Amino acid sequence: MIIGDRDSILLPDEYYHYSTRKSYVMDDHSHGFLEVNYMVHGSATYFVGGEKVVLRARNLLVIRSMVPHRLVCRGGTGEKGTFSILGTAFSGRETLPGTIHLGALLEGSEALVGFLEELGPYLLMRNGSPVMGTLEQLIGECETLADPVYMNLLVNKLLLEIARLSQNLYSNGFDHIEEIKRVIHEEYHTIQSIQDIASRVCLNKTYIQRIFKQQAGCTILQYMTGIRMQRAAALLRDTDVNIGEIDSYIGLNSRHNFYLLFRKTYGMSPSEYRRQHREQEK
Repeated sequence: MIIGDRDSILLPDEYYHYSTRKSYVMDDHSHGFLEVNYMVHGSATYFVGGEKVVLRARNLLVIRSMVPHRLVCRGGTGEKGTFSILGTAFSGRETLPGTIHLGALLEGSEALVGFLEELGPYLLMRNGSPVMGTLEQLIGECETLADPVYMNLLVNKLLLEIARLSQNLYSNGFDHIEEIKRVIHEEYHTIQSIQDIASRVCLNKTYIQRIFKQQAGCTILQYMTGIRMQRAAALLRDTDVNIGEIDSYIGLNSRHNFYLLFRKTYGMSPSEYRRQHREQEK
């Protein structure tokens, strides 16, 4: 769980409204508490703890404290090459009169405690627009550097809003399972990793693996393997595709693994399966 110093208050140590169409590569860095990024429009790529995360319009990315990350923007021409990001990062500071220290905030919000307990290296929310107003207010206040008490209030408000938004995200696990299944059914032949699926559904890889196992009763890999074997069986029954090429058709790109998985699923080799069904058709 991310706690930090309970006796400190949270204030921004970085803020930005970054808008460009130029290529840009940021160095790896990390922060003392959290970083929050909201994509206003366009898209950009983050590398968070070594994982590739694509941030698209209205996505909200929350990055855990001390997790190295960087922003990579390839730029482009015309409207498609532009993007705009609102972002800020927090760290602990000495308590000031009128501010609320982190310990008090945690004691008063079970939602925030739950959010911080669930948070992995990062969390990508598909629709972060409910918190955009507070984020804009906070960045505006940072630019004037006028009132640290008000900035602390806005930081706390932003964290509570993100925590509540996260609660809704986690309670809608069934919808996420259906979306994951849809992606697998439609794109099994191009998916190379669980992270590919996580990026397509705009959710954290650890989170989708956990909720899928809980609600579907099998792992994502087991489910996707089942879909691939079904497709392979259909190719063997209904087409004349060369057996040695089927692994590439279903996204495995390994003839050896395909043979092992097919035999485990159907109790026979692909050639035996094809021969048996051809004989039944005569």
